[in-house]
Amino acid sequence: MTRKRLLTWLGGVLLVAFLLAWGIGELTYPSTNPPQRYDGQILSSVSDPVLRQACFDCHSNETHHPWYRHLPLAALLIGSDISEGRENLNFSDWGQMDAERHRKLLTKALRELREGDMPPLQYRLLHPKARLDTQQIAQIAQDAETVYRVQPGQVDDHDHDSHD
Repeated sequence: MTRKRLLTWLGGVLLVAFLLAWGIGELTYPSTNPPQRYDGQILSSVSDPVLRQACFDCHSNETHHPWYRHLPLAALLIGSDISEGRENLNFSDWGQMDAERHRKLLTKALRELREGDMPPLQYRLLHPKARLDTQQIAQIAQDAETVYRVQPGQVDDHDHDSHD
């Protein structure tokens, strides 16, 4: 087999493998969002755009689906992260929660923001706009205190999961 023919054959095999992987990724990752949205204010006109930019892909029904979601391993990881994120805090359900639930969720979220656990490293690497600086975190904390009485450093025992 000539080198040119070998490269052509190898290129064809790689193309078919890529297309198969793309299709498998489509099957393992839902590319649609649930219809429910929350269009009201969460914290303030200053903090809400930051939350939307850094948190909503995993913590709402308004996920922006990246092109690489079609790849099987990426589809599994992204789908898992979104499911877990929505389970822990879904801003699309914000209007259906009472103020005490808001306070508890924001307390936990602020703790994770301050500890650098949110947004997760793998997300920040691929989405630089999701990286929050100390000023943005301080603004979110101030607004959470003003709106929901979340105190700096406050931690509720109920907010800890058994695996934290």
